[in-house]
Amino acid sequence: MTLETVGLVLAILNALNAANAVYFFLCMAKASIVEWFFFNACTPSITIYLIGYFLHSWAVMAMAIPALMFYGFGGLFVFGWKGMNIIPQISHLCMTAAIGWITRSIFVEGAFREATIGFLVSSLVVGVFIAAQQNYANKHWEHFMMLMQNAGKPKQEDEKKK
Repeated sequence: MTLETVGLVLAILNALNAANAVYFFLCMAKASIVEWFFFNACTPSITIYLIGYFLHSWAVMAMAIPALMFYGFGGLFVFGWKGMNIIPQISHLCMTAAIGWITRSIFVEGAFREATIGFLVSSLVVGVFIAAQQNYANKHWEHFMMLMQNAGKPKQEDEKKK
């Protein structure tokens, strides 16, 4: 496979994983938009990468690397590898593969200036996002666990309608 084909496949896989996560959090777990944004930080990370990919912007893709590294590669060590955890782990593997593809492509294309700009912007934007996300998740951990336990179960209002 060519580097371009691998990039397209990874973009599609990451987009599908992000769509699955959006469906899970908003439809099955019935999280609010704010809860989804902070409890599922993989999707915003993937979104940054996909924006860069489809705009052909090495700066934006490089900007996504720290978030992909923290949530994707880091997620490989936080989540278990049994049961339903396999689904987010597949997403984490795709995010990690995207890091490798972005890095390899930057070197092949010689896009060092653009990548440096992306990394510098990332140190501000993504760094602040990670800090805010971690703070929110830690403060609302019990609610997150409740959402995960109730995912797929009808809400009481839904049951009253039946």
